[in-house]
Amino acid sequence: MILQKFEKNTEGRDFVVGDLHGCLPLLHDLLDKAEFNRSTDRLFSAGDLVDRGPDSIGCLRLLREPWFAAVMGNHDYFVASHTDTDKQIHILNGGAWMFSSLNCEQQEAIDLCQTLPYAIEIGTDTGQVGLVHAEVPDDDWTVWERFDPSNEMMSHFAMWGRAIIRGKVPWFNGVENITRVYVGHSVVKEVTDIHNVRYIDTGACYGRKLTMECIQGSDLGKRWEVRNEVVTN
Repeated sequence: MILQKFEKNTEGRDFVVGDLHGCLPLLHDLLDKAEFNRSTDRLFSAGDLVDRGPDSIGCLRLLREPWFAAVMGNHDYFVASHTDTDKQIHILNGGAWMFSSLNCEQQEAIDLCQTLPYAIEIGTDTGQVGLVHAEVPDDDWTVWERFDPSNEMMSHFAMWGRAIIRGKVPWFNGVENITRVYVGHSVVKEVTDIHNVRYIDTGACYGRKLTMECIQGSDLGKRWEVRNEVVTN
C-alpha cells in the first residue's frame, strides 16, 4: 500500500508518536501518561518500529491492534526486504535481534513490515494531517497518487531523505496540498517545525526521549514525553 487514509476520529483522540525503535516500554509509559483509551483513541507512528531497542517484535505486533497504525521507515524496510538486505549492514544498524529470533518470529516480522504504507493521511478538525517517515517527494502531498516504490529516488525521499532539515533545500516552502506533515527519521532535541513539516523523533533509542502529540480531540496540541535512561545499540 502506498497511502493509507483514515477518517476523522469523532469519538476520541488521535496521537502521533516518533520513532519507536523497539522501545515498547517507553511507549506504554507514554500511553499511561496520556490516559490513552484503546476503545476510542488512535495512535499513528512516524515509522522505524524496529531495531536498536529491546522489543522490536513487540512494537511490530502493535500493527494488529485496531487503534495503531504506522508508516514504513527505513529500518522497517530492512525487515520487509529481508532477502535483499545486506545482513551486516542491518546488524550494524541495530538489526541483530532479527537474526537471533526464531524462524517463525522472523517471518512474522517480515509479514508485518510488508503491510506498512509509505504514507498515512488523517482527517482532523484542523485539516488533513499526513505522516511519512523522512520527506515527502516533490514537496507535494499529491505525489502519493503517482508514487512508484520501484523508483529509487522517490523511495529514498520517503524513507531516507534529510535534505530539508539539513538546509540543503533553501527554496523549500512547505508541503503543498496538506495541512501538516509529521516525520521521524531525523533526530531532533525538541519537536521542530520547518514550515508545515513537524519533526517528532526525539531520539528515544539513543537515551533521549520518546515524544507523542495529540492531533485530534480534546487534548489537541498537547505533548507527552518520557525519557529513556538506557542507551540501546
